[in-house]
Amino acid sequence: MSDMVTIGHKDTRTGEMTSQVDMPMFGLGVYLMKGPGECKSAVSYAIGCGYRLIDTAMAYGNESEVGEAIRDSEVPREEIFVVTKLRRPHATGYDEVIRRCQESLDNLGIGKIDLYLVHAPPEDLEARSPVWRAMEDCLERGWVRSIGVSNYGSHHLEEMKSYARIMPAVNQIEINPWLQRPKLVAATKEAGAIPMAYSPLARGHK
Repeated sequence: MSDMVTIGHKDTRTGEMTSQVDMPMFGLGVYLMKGPGECKSAVSYAIGCGYRLIDTAMAYGNESEVGEAIRDSEVPREEIFVVTKLRRPHATGYDEVIRRCQESLDNLGIGKIDLYLVHAPPEDLEARSPVWRAMEDCLERGWVRSIGVSNYGSHHLEEMKSYARIMPAVNQIEINPWLQRPKLVAATKEAGAIPMAYSPLARGHK
């Protein structure tokens, strides 16, 4: 499971790609793993099977168990790519984003976050610019290696061009054979971001 994709951030002033990192193309999502020890056990097993990307979120309530599994693993930390996300209710302003990023760093206890996402577009339109500015500053401070968004539509990405210094490296959206979303995929790529699929097998409902 070693295939990688290079992600980076499109500078809105120059159009150049910056802060590029390699991300595994396949990983384990830990949504709904909330029972005591459940997430840690699953992550440990996945790492042993060769998984090198783990996708969590503050909303999942299991960042700490993800961190424990990685620390207990015999695989070097730098070989495991960790994604976590800012909760939508916390995407209210600059200071709150900074505080919540630090909280996720403490929960994980593994050093830098490899990819930090805004879990969904802030509901307050006035918060979107300061929230993204804080995300950019988390990157500049070296707390995270890359930043992105999740569940953003084409209009959200277009709107970002008016306030972002750098565009997101990733837009994590639901994509599967029954929900291919070609227009959103195209808009994501046009913004300089990689479409990152969640629920690629439709959660087994099909």
